[in-house]
Amino acid sequence: MGHQVIKQPNGLLAIYSNGVDAWLRWDMTSQDVENYYVERAIQDTKESVARLLTPILADVTREAYYQFTMTFAEANAHSRAGQGGDEGPEGPVDEALLLELQHPEMDDDEALADTMDNHLIFGAGFDKGKYPDDWQDNAS
Repeated sequence: MGHQVIKQPNGLLAIYSNGVDAWLRWDMTSQDVENYYVERAIQDTKESVARLLTPILADVTREAYYQFTMTFAEANAHSRAGQGGDEGPEGPVDEALLLELQHPEMDDDEALADTMDNHLIFGAGFDKGKYPDDWQDNAS
């Protein structure tokens, strides 16, 4: 729907709609025109936000973001690996994804091994470095 702001013969402004072939407003000042479009933008934004929040609040987030939907833990991992660092809301972090984002050169097996708790797997006698090849037996 197209609008045109047109100067009237009396020097004031009018808004004409090409969509309905009719005047929408007339005898307006510049400030009136600005206010009209600001109010429309506010209403459009409120409607857009409501459409976005509806599936999120109903726990069907995929309807809002489709294939780009992230869980809180995934978003937290992306933030920590990116410029967010440790800043942000408290909550779970997808540790495997965080490691993958921080070390894209590692393959999936290395990332999985690096995220496992070495005390549960190897016992307290092992220390591990950044990569699985760095693990050392310190049980002597």
